[in-house]
Amino acid sequence: MKALFWIMPFVLLGPMVLAQNAFTDLGIGAPVIESRGVVATVDDNGNYVVVAHASGFVLVTDVDTGETVQIPTPPDMPAASMYGSVLASNRKHYMGHGNHIAEFDPTKREWTYHEVGSTADNCYIGVTEGPKGVIWAGGYPHLHLVSFDFNTRQIKDHGQMDPTEAYISSIAVDDKGWVYLGIGTARSNLVAYNPNTAERRQLVDEEERITGGGYVYPGVDGKVYGSNAEQWYGMYDGQATEIAQADAAKEKQVGSIYWPNTTFNLPDGRRVIKYAMPERQMKIHDPKTDEIKTITFDYTTGGAHISSTGLGPAGKIYSSSGHPMHMIVYDPATGELKDLGPIPDIGGGHINMIAHQNQYLLGGSYGGGRLWAYDTTKPWNPSGQRPAFAMSAEDLAAHGQIPDGEVKYIPGHGVAFFNSAHYGAQATFTLDARADGQYYLHILPYLGSGYCTLQFSFDGQEVGEPYVTTDPQLRPGSPLVIGPMDLKAGQHQLGVRLLDNDSPNPWGALCGVDLTTHRRDDLAEASAPNPITLAQWHVDIGRPRYVLAHPDGHTVFMSGYPGYGRCGGGVGIYDFQTGETSLLTADDDLLPGLTTIELKALSDDMLFGITSALALTGGHRTAEEAEIYMLKWPEQEIVFHMVPVKGANRVISCTIGPDGLVYALTDTAVVFAFDPAKREVVRTADLSEYGAVPRLSMHTGPDGNIYALMSGAVLRIRPDTLEHEKLGQPPTGAGNGGVLHEGILYYSSGSHVWSFDVPEL
Repeated sequence: MKALFWIMPFVLLGPMVLAQNAFTDLGIGAPVIESRGVVATVDDNGNYVVVAHASGFVLVTDVDTGETVQIPTPPDMPAASMYGSVLASNRKHYMGHGNHIAEFDPTKREWTYHEVGSTADNCYIGVTEGPKGVIWAGGYPHLHLVSFDFNTRQIKDHGQMDPTEAYISSIAVDDKGWVYLGIGTARSNLVAYNPNTAERRQLVDEEERITGGGYVYPGVDGKVYGSNAEQWYGMYDGQATEIAQADAAKEKQVGSIYWPNTTFNLPDGRRVIKYAMPERQMKIHDPKTDEIKTITFDYTTGGAHISSTGLGPAGKIYSSSGHPMHMIVYDPATGELKDLGPIPDIGGGHINMIAHQNQYLLGGSYGGGRLWAYDTTKPWNPSGQRPAFAMSAEDLAAHGQIPDGEVKYIPGHGVAFFNSAHYGAQATFTLDARADGQYYLHILPYLGSGYCTLQFSFDGQEVGEPYVTTDPQLRPGSPLVIGPMDLKAGQHQLGVRLLDNDSPNPWGALCGVDLTTHRRDDLAEASAPNPITLAQWHVDIGRPRYVLAHPDGHTVFMSGYPGYGRCGGGVGIYDFQTGETSLLTADDDLLPGLTTIELKALSDDMLFGITSALALTGGHRTAEEAEIYMLKWPEQEIVFHMVPVKGANRVISCTIGPDGLVYALTDTAVVFAFDPAKREVVRTADLSEYGAVPRLSMHTGPDGNIYALMSGAVLRIRPDTLEHEKLGQPPTGAGNGGVLHEGILYYSSGSHVWSFDVPEL
């Protein structure tokens, strides 16, 4: 399940007031955007085109002329991110834009239809084409099934398909006309729906539903196949039969895609092996000539949304954008705002909190729940340096093949990735020996938490021991060198078999391969990447919200919402001195059903936490209200907790005042003061007239006052009374809060980094 990127809407309230000229737009942090669905087709005039969608526009590229045109979305259609789409049999592209079902015509280079599919849902994830020109789409978060007949131009909401779940991630239709849905994520499900009678059937028993999602696909035999909780099913005419996975028919290609897909076949056999919208480049491989054509393009964009802003070492301000993720740095001394670029391992995610400890910039990334560290004393080098190969990862992807799977180039990681539907499958790559002689085979595998064990072979003979590529961190492995071997001139076959060695997936990846007449000793000289992953807690902290650098100088805490379908986030702990990691879970160590949003150090041996009662990404909520708590450290024991404000779902941000009290803001815009000594809330005030509360919005000033960033105001709050004054109104609203540093408040709004020079501070 891929992530939905949800953002707080901007709020503009009233005219600009006091100290308005103290606001400064520092600029667009990352002037890039990511593709939200790429398709390759031939239009009605015989032109071979690649169509790429982004939030707010479409790019259409003629692959033969290289010409690219940018078409904006219609003004009355939501400029929202797209998740699922389908290139239909009529060669038009159908997708969800917000709650609209939309049609784009590659021939006319224009939008030719859009209409609300369901008022109950925000967007569509699973999208497919059924028989007779009907497009089916599954809504999020209330699971309404929507159909659009592109022949009659009729759209219909068929209602809710599951009363409790949030995601329809896959849809398939059998040749009887039944529609099948893969549903999740808190309790997986498979559902069959008859459009003629409106009958809905649940195909799995309640006790078979697990945390995760069901999965369906159309078979070439007219049936539908899929899985739930590792059990495979054949589905037909509204019924499901348990089968072995090996008995499932091959998938019928109906043009359905999910937004990260960037490799496609053109109808004439050419293949798009790379489409990188942030880098403004695509590559196309022609198997007839074996040539790879590079096409560059350009576009105008407002930039990627900024998800967090914080203080780094040496007084510099850092921000992270999301979709795609880029790291941004602002130097107050020079006034320079610089886009450092992406961390490829994060890809389309984002860093949701930035902190620092010693020379390290720290951040927690979604998805995957990783704690990152960037050593600011060393060059920014997120991919590390790798040696050059005669057969690069891009070349391997262009020439490789695997049964029941795919081989593709992943530009963000610089690897040839290959996968299959089952273990035991073998990817093959053709290598050339230019003349008779002795040769060495050099292979550099790529490691990752999702990868399996690989068995290499050369010309049908196994070489080397099984190579384990399962690793917590995405990185190049140790090189494998085979030889010398006596070879004849001509083509030779490298085989890579996927082995199930308690592995997570039948996946593998290679950085590059060389077949040379001399042994290379430089393959192990790759420089380490910077930043790096320190730890990962993808189940309990799938969506990080806060990173605390403890005053002891070596302990780091990361907290946040759990992974998809779960409720109650944990707190991960990393020790720089020992490299050890540990985890406090919501159910066993903290407060069941609650997610820690921020952690503060009241003292060396006492932490203070604020929480959220919400369950994101499909989880089922179990807590009624947000709480606060005190955690004794290092005993890891909660010694006190309470509901500070009745009716609040979240305590969003907090700060420790000069008087030792904690000042915090709830999602109901109530500010309260908590006395840790008395263990009670001693003061409250209502700030709802100033709009919504962004994350990281509370700050303690050097003058002893508390400063709060709201969507409609920057406030100065007196700690002793909670009386407040409005210092200014953010000109474009406040998307996410940030940091108060040397009298200046840094925050973000959309893709822009802003500063506010606090009066009299």
